[in-house]
Amino acid sequence: GLMELVAENCTELESLDLSHNLIETVPEELGNCGSLKRLILSHNRLKKIFEGCARLNNLIELDISGNQIEKVPDKMFETLEELRVLNLNDNSLKTLGGEFQTLTKLNELMISGNYFEEIPWQIYKLNLLRKLHAARNEISHLPRNKFTGAPEIGKLERLEDLDISNNQCSEIGNEIGECKHLRRLVVSSNRIVVLPKS
Repeated sequence: GLMELVAENCTELESLDLSHNLIETVPEELGNCGSLKRLILSHNRLKKIFEGCARLNNLIELDISGNQIEKVPDKMFETLEELRVLNLNDNSLKTLGGEFQTLTKLNELMISGNYFEEIPWQIYKLNLLRKLHAARNEISHLPRNKFTGAPEIGKLERLEDLDISNNQCSEIGNEIGECKHLRRLVVSSNRIVVLPKS
């Protein structure tokens, strides 16, 4: 098929857009396209992230939104050290893999339209994150550190754009004031009664 042909012959390929098709599986050989910097697999019928993805260590942008992915395999992202943009919107995710926090260069993360009950702990370790969209989930609160009581969201010092609309949050605490660079905050369609002083 087309993807096998691409995987075998296009070793210099830097951008591949296969969005809005009926793709159910991605051949592992696609992992041989080591020059790929941008891979768009959005709006297909994928149920899992193909293992070969872990070998695409020059990848800067990965978009697998609009599929049926339920799980991020452990160690999937530990080799994708150059990744800057990751779009996981509109899947069936409840958790992120344990090695997710190794994406230390990540600037933009979209996890809207999944089944997260809270923002996964790994995200708070992504120091360069500027954009976090987690709308249309089942998030009820922004967590605090269990030991210090400090707001976890405050660790994202470079955050500029936060969207947690269409969730179950009853309050947005003063911790949002810890994000000194925040320019856009969307918390519409939650259950908020009182606004924070900050």
